[in-house]
Amino acid sequence: MSAPAPRVVDERPDTVWWYAVVDAPAAPEALTQLGDPTLHAVTVGPLALIVSAGETAVTGDSGFAMPAGVGVDEDLARAAVHHDEVVSGLAAVVPALLPIRFGTLADHQGLSTLATATVEHCVTLLDRVRGCQEWGLRLMRTGQDPAAEDADASSGAAYLAAISDRHRARREAATVRDDLVAELQTRLAPLATQVAGLSTRRPGQLANLAYLVRRERAPQFHETVRAAQDELRRCGVDAVVTGPWAPYSFTDLGAVA
Repeated sequence: MSAPAPRVVDERPDTVWWYAVVDAPAAPEALTQLGDPTLHAVTVGPLALIVSAGETAVTGDSGFAMPAGVGVDEDLARAAVHHDEVVSGLAAVVPALLPIRFGTLADHQGLSTLATATVEHCVTLLDRVRGCQEWGLRLMRTGQDPAAEDADASSGAAYLAAISDRHRARREAATVRDDLVAELQTRLAPLATQVAGLSTRRPGQLANLAYLVRRERAPQFHETVRAAQDELRRCGVDAVVTGPWAPYSFTDLGAVA
């Protein structure tokens, strides 16, 4: 007989699943709007820590349905869906939110007695993201090569000349491409309160950036990207905006969370 699969959460009754930190005055109305009976707030001074009993986050008692064909452990997938729904829902109805990484468990009593320095740090982070949304920008090479045609020459000298021309055209195209990418980033920077560089491990990825943008500036942010997209495509670059996201890239709580 195989060993039972490990539980996603510790079943101790004092363990809670931690979703976010919000301003304490905003928590009651936000929880009412979400309508999730498993959630509650742990109030610590000016903060409200949004949590649920660890077990209810993954048993399905929250009422969040599992997507069909997930293909992974059902408890873990259900917890991920629930976590995302809670954080996204809160972000839509509160002026400031610190999202907590998926899978963060905490001791209920420990949360209620957070150190003063931790509380002050969270207040500073909330002020930083207040009234803002996180938007992502991915800049990817499309794979088109403006100098990819095969050299067609009747002599060795002509062939070498064609190869040289092709390499020069590639260098020139890369220069134009890089200048356009840099120009777009320069235009977007003043529209954001902060910019963070993210991983660019994917092949062909020129940039992967997160922008913290005030809500009223979001339309201008999107219009600036749209205005650059056609010229970027002609140079073999796709510019894709994603979001809005909870501000994960700008509120890393480190050991706190």
